[in-house]
Amino acid sequence: MTRAMILRNTRRPTQRQLRPHQLRADQHRLGKSSVCLDVGRCAAPLLDRRKETHRMEIHNFISAPELRPDILSQSNIPKPLHGVNPRTIMGKEKWDIFRKQVYASTNYHCIACGVHVENALFHRWLEAHEDYNIDHENATMTVSGFVPLCHSCHSFVHSGFLVVQYRKGIKSKSQVCKILEHGFSILEKSDLPAFIGLKNAISECGYGGKWSGRWIHPKSMSNDWSRWKMIWEGVEYPAKFKSHDAWKRYYQ
Repeated sequence: MTRAMILRNTRRPTQRQLRPHQLRADQHRLGKSSVCLDVGRCAAPLLDRRKETHRMEIHNFISAPELRPDILSQSNIPKPLHGVNPRTIMGKEKWDIFRKQVYASTNYHCIACGVHVENALFHRWLEAHEDYNIDHENATMTVSGFVPLCHSCHSFVHSGFLVVQYRKGIKSKSQVCKILEHGFSILEKSDLPAFIGLKNAISECGYGGKWSGRWIHPKSMSNDWSRWKMIWEGVEYPAKFKSHDAWKRYYQ
């Protein structure tokens, strides 16, 4: 597994912001004879010194990375491929290590909306999402990489699962509506379309908000469940479910 798979074109920081107590510690370490009380005046040369000697990177003081709001336009994963994903193939131990690298790749910001993990709606954590492209006509889902999403953006992308959680009482109507509002607002600001499957979530929970943007409709969809496959790193993985009845028996 290479780090290049995680995320490309993410802005990397070059230096770490110092706080006053760190500044005083550096002055002592670098042999300063007196303590400067003007933090703003003294910080610049010390930052340059630290940059030259340690090449330290910022962690909590950077701005959000270059965003990918288009992630929220992705269609739902086809039912034949439910349960077929890299995290299952990798196994829990390897996946837990890898997903933390995904979170760090944007310095703990959601790649879709830009929120930092500490300010995320509902939960202060990120979730690793497979960045995929679905060819409905040829029954293929290709995983191209992995990106970190906040819980709201991730739930919006997987709106089919969001409906299931609502039906089971795991998420309330208020929570589902906030997630929909969150996702639609990002798409609207970016002039991006929404996947047609979101209409199910809208009608299911009685979402009262408005979406006046465009909808994405799959041009055509293969009804032969056995044809579906996931492609990841050049390897093909067959569908887990060969029919709707098999899928229904498993999940219900």
